[in-house]
Amino acid sequence: MDQLAGLDTRLRIEAPALDLDPGAGAFIDTAALMPCLDLIVTPDTSIAHLAGALGCPVWLVLQQVPDWRWLLDRSDSPWYPSMTLYRQTARGDWDGVFERIAQDLAGWSGRQG
Repeated sequence: MDQLAGLDTRLRIEAPALDLDPGAGAFIDTAALMPCLDLIVTPDTSIAHLAGALGCPVWLVLQQVPDWRWLLDRSDSPWYPSMTLYRQTARGDWDGVFERIAQDLAGWSGRQG
């Protein structure tokens, strides 16, 4: 949470409670929350799959050679039209990934559609 303190005050960042989705109902609360968000940015593929399946705008952060499901050399997903893929261009280059995300986020206009 300390990393969020320096962000532009015009951005509204939501941080759901740590006890989201307790017990056997995993992803129930998360699935209910996602349509209320303008954008989901995640390195977690389970969250990305859920957001994509719900049609929510989601930006997925990927390493240079990801799991086969994310294919190679593309920034979109054939399975999830609402998803954008942000990949490392070189192994270990997370700075470049997050610089591209920051640039795209600066030009992002909120809800699409």
